Amino acid sequence: MGKKGESKHLKRLPAPRFWPIHVKEAKWTVRPSPGPHPKDVCIPLLIIVRDILGYAKTAKEAKIIISEGKIRVDGKVRRDYRYPVGLMDVIEVLELDKVYRVLPIEKKGLTLVEIPKEEATFKLCRIEGKTAVKGGHIQLSLHDGRSLLIKVKDPSKPVEDIYKVK
Repeated sequence: MGKKGESKHLKRLPAPRFWPIHVKEAKWTVRPSPGPHPKDVCIPLLIIVRDILGYAKTAKEAKIIISEGKIRVDGKVRRDYRYPVGLMDVIEVLELDKVYRVLPIEKKGLTLVEIPKEEATFKLCRIEGKTAVKGGHIQLSLHDGRSLLIKVKDPSKPVEDIYKVK
């Protein structure tokens, strides 16, 4: 079960303003599942397929498209229609051979921008945390939930430690 006071459902009215959904169209919308991005700075995959890209007219059609594995996020097929897609994530539509990146727009939130296929191989990430781990190596925590382990040759004087938080 979830935390006390946290619901599994989300009404359209308190949903983030940058989601392209009509508030008075229906009462409920899809709530993003826990994942790499916080729920107030992400867009569920179903809303991207149905409302932003327009590949489906209904939520049922969007769920079918996602569950068939036709959408990849950051190079991995995601079958969860509630998967949170956030800043700098790359979305690939396999059948149409189109690639999009989630980018911020000033005073509006997040949007999808079509990019060339060559640009889909890299992703800019912000360093959220840096810790020293066993053996004197450095672990970097990134904004999208990933961690990188940087191996240093001399733990007493880490010359390779050129990474700054934020």
